[in-house]
Amino acid sequence: MSVLQIKGRTTKSHTDFDAASYSSNSLILTDAGDERIEEFSLELSVGEGWSDNYSGNDKNLWRIVDGMTIRGHDSVVVEAAEEIKVPHNRYGIVLPTGSLFLSRGVLVASAKVEPAFDGKLKLRIFNTTNKNVCLTKGEKLGSVIFFSTESTHTQSPIKRGSEISTLPITRRARLKKWFSLNPTIWVGWTLNLIGSSLVSSLIMYAVYYKVVLEHQSQPPQSQQNAQPSPNEVKPK
Repeated sequence: MSVLQIKGRTTKSHTDFDAASYSSNSLILTDAGDERIEEFSLELSVGEGWSDNYSGNDKNLWRIVDGMTIRGHDSVVVEAAEEIKVPHNRYGIVLPTGSLFLSRGVLVASAKVEPAFDGKLKLRIFNTTNKNVCLTKGEKLGSVIFFSTESTHTQSPIKRGSEISTLPITRRARLKKWFSLNPTIWVGWTLNLIGSSLVSSLIMYAVYYKVVLEHQSQPPQSQQNAQPSPNEVKPK
């Protein structure tokens, strides 16, 4: 089974796609630009949404404005920008981008693209380093290559979509995310705050309260200067 030559086999027209969807000359329907279509692969890039808690029960995505951050040794799900519709006799496999892994340690998990898939791919992305990595919107993530199936069978359409928030991640969620991404910084701030408060208390005690306590422990000046009583017997 050989890799399908993609260039010249894509279309943006639903009419052309439907007309050839069962033939040996079937096309891949995609809105990807020409710069994303290589000879034997379709390039995938960072799209509109992402999630650090994606699951079968929670498919909601935060909107990506300019980019998003993956903390060290963590993973997130990112929706690809390119929309893809696969005919009934094609089968695709998602492969990671070697340059992204070699230069920044970011790895996209391999995934299958079944016949009759229709939508935007959700990609699980791993940060294999111990440093935070920022991915910008439109940045290349991986590639999908296609093969021809031995026979053509009518498949039920596989629609893939997620609810993307109309707003970017909230201030509260962003703050929570920042704390989780930078534990050493906020722990250091907390320790510095505690330390500075303790030092301030010691200085306040030394400068003010100690003087006040010493002053209160001394007898009044009038008692110190009091004359002896006439009835007081002086020692011989």
